[in-house]
Amino acid sequence: MMSGGGAAMDRRLAVLASSICDGGGSSSSSRLAATSGREGSATSAPAAAKHATGTPRLLSDSEMLQFVRDGFLHLPLDEFDDAFHAELHSQSERLYELSGGKGGAALGNNIYPALGGLGDVMQSRAIRGALESVCGPLFSTSAHRFMHESTGQGEQTFHKDGAYRSTVNLRPRVVMVLYVPGGASLEMGPTSILPRSQILGLDQDETWPDFEQTMPCVHEHKLAVPEGKGAAVLIHYDLVHRGSARLVDKDGALWRPMHKWQFLRTQEPTAPTWDHDPNFAPSFGDDDILAPVYKSVWSWLCGAAPPVPKTSPAQKQHDVEMLAGCVQTDRVMGDEPERLAAAHLLGQAAYHGDEAALGALAHGLTDSREATRRSSVHGLAAAADAANPAALAALAASEPRAIGLGADVLGESALHPTVEVIQAVSAALDHLAAVIAGATEELASGAHDLNRSGKGAMGPEWLAVQACVQCLSNLAQRCQPASEAQQFAAIVSALTPHLRSESDEVRRKAAEAMMPLANCDVAEIRACCGEATATALVDGLRHCLLDPNRYVLASGAEGLLRLGAQQQRQRQEQQGMCEGKASASARQAVLTELVDKRWCPVTNPASQF
Repeated sequence: MMSGGGAAMDRRLAVLASSICDGGGSSSSSRLAATSGREGSATSAPAAAKHATGTPRLLSDSEMLQFVRDGFLHLPLDEFDDAFHAELHSQSERLYELSGGKGGAALGNNIYPALGGLGDVMQSRAIRGALESVCGPLFSTSAHRFMHESTGQGEQTFHKDGAYRSTVNLRPRVVMVLYVPGGASLEMGPTSILPRSQILGLDQDETWPDFEQTMPCVHEHKLAVPEGKGAAVLIHYDLVHRGSARLVDKDGALWRPMHKWQFLRTQEPTAPTWDHDPNFAPSFGDDDILAPVYKSVWSWLCGAAPPVPKTSPAQKQHDVEMLAGCVQTDRVMGDEPERLAAAHLLGQAAYHGDEAALGALAHGLTDSREATRRSSVHGLAAAADAANPAALAALAASEPRAIGLGADVLGESALHPTVEVIQAVSAALDHLAAVIAGATEELASGAHDLNRSGKGAMGPEWLAVQACVQCLSNLAQRCQPASEAQQFAAIVSALTPHLRSESDEVRRKAAEAMMPLANCDVAEIRACCGEATATALVDGLRHCLLDPNRYVLASGAEGLLRLGAQQQRQRQEQQGMCEGKASASARQAVLTELVDKRWCPVTNPASQF
């Protein structure tokens, strides 16, 4: 068993610490030099480290059902022994000490290339299998990763992370993996979550810290793990969580590092991607108020039509009126579960032809009450293509808020997008661009400053632009060059101008939206959609490599890598040469590793993520 620590590693960590503690003043080339060299990263691989070579361990039906319901799932890391996790814990601690106690704040997103063993964890059969099960086999790894440390200064407030928030937050399009190499006992300050909170929302005048007290269906759960036992947890991106306080001052093993990654879906589910038994009958609990919501999510993940509501014809009208009344009532703290359940039942009925249910949800989309609008978006998303007319009507409005809501719905409901649907989103973006261009200088500069600093609240115009770009991203997941050539070309045409937006967040979303398009082969795109579309896609991704935003740059690199992988796969199939396949596979493995673990030149202690 190889030794993973020692003086050599400490010297490398010291070099790294000297480059990150000066506020990031060194050049990107010097930072790369500090972490490249013959040994490949800032730290050597821990003892017993090994890249996973086996088949990913896909989740079972029961595990998927638990994740859909609870919003989190513990993942076994039995591929590694305790010594492996202990070494990664020690390396994390030495980084913390050598950085002057800045730890994750000093390294930011560069924690991944700095600690070589983290790559082995992310490539483990358990984590790869869980990600493929929930996000599909072509999931994307976000460039954001961070090392959080527990403190003795009190608990964080409950919150949801903000980069991928939307009105429709129940479908697991984005997930996170939390890894604690040294365990997380209650004394060490584990991450604290509110199970089943991923589907619930708040009005703007409400706060997440009060969430547990106002939502009777959620209760705090601490992700405690015995000290010295490495563990990983998969969580829904929108799960409410916080860091709990360390109960004992830092003293060796009582210090708790937690490494966090984010992953994104790039394909619309068309069938289960987990270890699914066709005879499995999921039980959502008839006494659970949120059962209709879980059924909607399960059906979506299975690539199936929305479930048929259980109601008799004689009861239908009464049920629709009752459910509509629940959605459209005044806000009462704690009523979010009932409101969302009613909206999903209406959506399921609307999909199966109930015009009254569809009308109630469409009316709710224009309601003055935020909670009614939010639940109506959920219901219309559950109605699938039946909701498209209501979404298109909202998109055609002049008010930014209505446009954003229409985009939220359409991005989830349009399972079979037409060229007209895509053009409607593009027209809405043109309208918003004209509004922003004609707005006061304060609005334009405020949005620009916001997206540089990542603080504050975006104006409604920019929020609507983000919603429209995210809508295009979701639509792109349902289009292939061979079968939806016109739609594919229309999405490329609509997205690429926003890679040059003045808003960092819009450019980031536009770049990430290119990932589904990059899942295709360039030659196929050229043949089916034309040279102009293929060139626009490649040039757009290349332009991302010059962007000052770290996430846009990373998406450009990953997108080009994806395009290259598909093109190489196509050549392999045509040539059928074993030697050529092996060589191409080796090149692709090297390129993937380099892109995934590249040192971000933008990240420094003053700009961590």
